[in-house]
Amino acid sequence: LLSRSCWGLFGAQSRKMGQGSSCSCKHGSAEDTEIIHVRRGSPKVGSLGMPSSVWLEASSADRFGDDGADPPSEAASASASAGEPECEPDEVAPPGPAVGKGADTAAPNGEVGAWQVGGAEENEGGLAEGGGDEIVDAALVKVDQLMKDLSILEAETVLAQALDTLGFPPAGPEDKAPATGPTPSAAATAAAERLVASNQYKEVEELVAQYDATVEMLFNDDFQLLYENEFGRFEIRQPAGSGTWFEYRMTVNVDAPLPECLSTVQELELVPMAQPMFGEPMRIGPESGWLSTQMTSFKVLLFKIDLLFETLRVRDRRSGFCLESIRSTFPANGRHVPEKQPRSIRPWCYTANCWVPHGGGKSGTMLVQVTRVDATMHVPQFVLNAVLRQVAGSFMKDLRTSADKAVQDGSPWAEKVAEDKLGFYQDLKKVDDIAAERAEVSKMPERAFFEDRPWRLRPKPHDTQPPVST
Repeated sequence: LLSRSCWGLFGAQSRKMGQGSSCSCKHGSAEDTEIIHVRRGSPKVGSLGMPSSVWLEASSADRFGDDGADPPSEAASASASAGEPECEPDEVAPPGPAVGKGADTAAPNGEVGAWQVGGAEENEGGLAEGGGDEIVDAALVKVDQLMKDLSILEAETVLAQALDTLGFPPAGPEDKAPATGPTPSAAATAAAERLVASNQYKEVEELVAQYDATVEMLFNDDFQLLYENEFGRFEIRQPAGSGTWFEYRMTVNVDAPLPECLSTVQELELVPMAQPMFGEPMRIGPESGWLSTQMTSFKVLLFKIDLLFETLRVRDRRSGFCLESIRSTFPANGRHVPEKQPRSIRPWCYTANCWVPHGGGKSGTMLVQVTRVDATMHVPQFVLNAVLRQVAGSFMKDLRTSADKAVQDGSPWAEKVAEDKLGFYQDLKKVDDIAAERAEVSKMPERAFFEDRPWRLRPKPHDTQPPVST
């Protein structure tokens, strides 16, 4: 909401300084909504061959529905009907003997062994006894289970382990050259091709590409400090030749736990109480704590500003943080997006919010927010600096004030957190607990903090720059 209020505040301030405003925004109905096209970075089956030393054992308790997902084989179905216990993402299943690369895999709660690696003998070609179809079926069933609550990074782990077990470790620019070994068998190759072609793999790969792109937004050495106080700092970047877009990075410390911080933006009916300039946002599509769409409207002179956003939240159960990817251009995917009305403007915006509990025995949460905005007109640097310098302090104050309200006993936000009808705040509380067990984070962590995952698919990240930059 802070990043969204920037649009209205910027428009008002720029008019005071004699700057005109115009918009040629191309956003319209659901059919007209621009889509970010992503070139997938799927592993090229057959390009790498490495003997695997891990075996993926995934719960097969969940059945496949009529949602277009790939059905499991008869062997996997029989396993599922046998009544194997279900392993939730935040629980630790009894691990097999940890061997090889899988021994370094951490469970969602930070422990080793949740994905049950090890314990099977390999045959010639790097494929464990039982054949490739059983590996793929078990992985797809487990991924379906994890994606019910968008446990994206855990689903990525399962898929990457399955590929490695089949003899095809996921390839990426930072991967080391694989060791030489037996060429994967025809059965392993066919199984890997089926896994990569599955709907489950494509969905997880797409979301991982969005996550990785959001992490990239947080790191850039070209930001210039614009404002700083005891609670945080505000930086700005307007690349040379960028045309009409700019970005800012705000780092602020908030005296509230992670659930209370996110309650101020999750509970839409309470937004006007925290941000009086906005009415209650319209929720588009199903209500979820991890993936949601909303639109907020307000008037600026003769124009109506529609702030239309999709929010994806990814929690990391290894290091203890939550990353938000908030974008104004997204595929409708069955959600009904209201048609754009005359005299309405839908500005382009992309925001990366990284919520990191301090941990290490220290209370509170650090937010690092990077927002890219297309102003629809070129704004001179000195004007941009003057406007944002005026609002930077307000941004930080509003954020901290909202969180202060959320932690007060009996406040509407505290009641929503206690009710927790979606189980969203309980999951965030677990992230807080994980952070409490690691070292304290008092400043922006290094990039490895977000990317050092033992098992990765490494698709090509999304393009997060505005259309005017291409």
